[in-house]
Amino acid sequence: YRQVYPLAAFSSGINLTYPVAQINEHRLLVASHFFGVNENGTERDAPIETARTMGLWYISNAPGLEKRKQLEEIEMDAFKLALNDSFSDVISFEMFADQVANAEMLRGTLETQNLFIVGVVLMILFMMFTFRRLTVKSMSIIIIGAIASPALATAATFAILGWVGATLNSIMCITPFLVMAIGDYCVDDGFLLLHAWRRKRREVAATATLRATATDLRARIARAVLLDVAPSMAITSVTNTMAFGVGIFSPTPQMSDFCLATAMAILLDFFFEFLVFLPILALCYEEKERDEEDNEEEGCGGQSSWECYTSALLSFPGKITVAFLVLILYTSSLIGLITLKTGFAPEKTFPSNSRLVQSLAAFDRIHTEYAPLNLITRHPPAAEDAAAVQRYRDMVYRIDHRPGCYPEHTQNPVLAYMDWDRLRNNASDPSYDRLPEYLEERMMTKLKIVKWEKENGTVRLHGSNLFVVCEGQYLQISCQIISLRPGLKDWSERAHAVDTLRHLLDEYSEFDTSLFDYDGTIYDIVISVKEEVIKAVIITFICMAVACALFIPSFIGASVAAFSMLSITFTMLGSLSHWGATLDPITMINILLAIGFSVDFSAHICYHFYKERAVRSSKSRARRMSEILEAVGKPIFEASLSTFVCVAPLFLLKIYVFNSFAKTVMLVAILGLFHGLVVIPVILSFFLSAGVPDHDNHTDDVEKKRSLESATSSDDSSSSLKAEEKTRLPLLTAELTQ
Repeated sequence: YRQVYPLAAFSSGINLTYPVAQINEHRLLVASHFFGVNENGTERDAPIETARTMGLWYISNAPGLEKRKQLEEIEMDAFKLALNDSFSDVISFEMFADQVANAEMLRGTLETQNLFIVGVVLMILFMMFTFRRLTVKSMSIIIIGAIASPALATAATFAILGWVGATLNSIMCITPFLVMAIGDYCVDDGFLLLHAWRRKRREVAATATLRATATDLRARIARAVLLDVAPSMAITSVTNTMAFGVGIFSPTPQMSDFCLATAMAILLDFFFEFLVFLPILALCYEEKERDEEDNEEEGCGGQSSWECYTSALLSFPGKITVAFLVLILYTSSLIGLITLKTGFAPEKTFPSNSRLVQSLAAFDRIHTEYAPLNLITRHPPAAEDAAAVQRYRDMVYRIDHRPGCYPEHTQNPVLAYMDWDRLRNNASDPSYDRLPEYLEERMMTKLKIVKWEKENGTVRLHGSNLFVVCEGQYLQISCQIISLRPGLKDWSERAHAVDTLRHLLDEYSEFDTSLFDYDGTIYDIVISVKEEVIKAVIITFICMAVACALFIPSFIGASVAAFSMLSITFTMLGSLSHWGATLDPITMINILLAIGFSVDFSAHICYHFYKERAVRSSKSRARRMSEILEAVGKPIFEASLSTFVCVAPLFLLKIYVFNSFAKTVMLVAILGLFHGLVVIPVILSFFLSAGVPDHDNHTDDVEKKRSLESATSSDDSSSSLKAEEKTRLPLLTAELTQ
């Protein structure tokens, strides 16, 4: 163009106007290579004086492994030139290619490995603080066992996937974070086992005889722990596995593989908790010697901390405050859900400092000016069928006569052949018999844009290609115009415009014409994500509700658990919208993650509610609820803190995919803690029978003491309760640590 430009003033046959130039009899579409033309005020349809960007398009075919490696090396070498800006002092270029995209995603994945190590170190420090009452030896072994369970589960998962030949992708690097941070150990189960062991150890100590051996005592404690927490642990494991099991059917293969890996890891971790962590806990649990009784649980007025908390929470002002907070949370979440947009962009999968982000930004600018359409017709009309040919012409006319398209540059070999055959041969009987001659004259035989075969001297047409040149600024289908304003980078609008074009093609289904676009996979994801999300949420919620009903034999408990799960998911999605998320496949997996893990915060409380409600008691609602929270409240609180500790390093990664998962985990932990310790206790308190006022707690203590006396006398009638209560726990500790 630059070489011919000076000749335009001397030759009337040279017209270099934009977007279509002409040199003698040849018309050239320069709009496919020059973008941002004449933005300094010059008329746009004049010869090109300035251009912001020039685009070059290369399509390569590399059959075989060796040629593919050569092509990948060429792509990476070109990308390095772009990174170093060493190609030219005048020209700066961007590039995008498949191998470069894979390399950049891998670079982001490798960064997660270092952050995972940081997360594990922070987790160990947190557990050291949580287990501070244990001896150094016991603490060290139990921490190793605690980390070993999710680590073995994750390692076994990747080993199994490797054995069966499954594809590993970069998103699977999130699986260790999920299993470690909010998987079965660090969210609930490990802390539940530890606190249940402490409680049952005291109970067994209060009823054990002096003749009991350390082995017998450990066995009794282990059985009591399993009976106490195993059902609720099974609920969380099954529901988490089911949630990610639904995600396996995600339309995005990478997300599907990630859900498969996570579901397997969570299920394996459930077994490793009992096969690895619980035996280590039974054999190595040893507390430091303390001269005085532990007063950690003492709160106010001689009551425990949880009893003080539930008394305030279940008071009338407390319930009003909770209702007000829930109303604010629901209102904010509803606003966020209404404003949630559907969209996805490839740059979400790359680090924010990747050069590909700039490349995609340049491509977005180009797309507003140049958006060619490539259509493939598998059943072209028969040449002798005038009605079918006219209908085919109507379809092509509706496609290439939209604003922003250039019908004079539409490449349609079928219609071009028919016009050539009619004019040159004056054919009164149209047929495709002269198609080979037409292709040979234009040296198009090897281009494979027309698929045909010759049978018994007759040419049969089996398919053809249709290429329509359009601008990306306007995409019009029939009477509907979808505006892609210049400079707007919205893949969602492009996707829905392509979907509308597909519906137009469906009106001419007899030709079996389909649209091919290199970004078609992304468009399909954007188009189907809303429907897939709704379907996945419904299926997952039903599965979760059924699982809760099976494991919690209480209609009230199962219903509250299901409500809590739905509430956490709803508020999480609204909060994600305020945090900048869009509705895409990543968000869909986040929703499944939230549904699965939100059960963790409600199942344990609802199950212990079922156990507490089954016992007739004269205690007040606040007292009975405090006993439920004494069993599971502290583990849930510690689980949420551990989640913050383990997931926090992911926020250092400037990659949308990983940040999105980190935000989801953080929100589920916060909202789950709010529901588990605030909302659910208030709801369940209405279904707990009220007994005597809280000030009559002495009666309950006397009844408990009498039951202990009865149990003790049956084991060893020669010992008195007061003497044994002072000596039994220290002796039990000594026997267990021998």
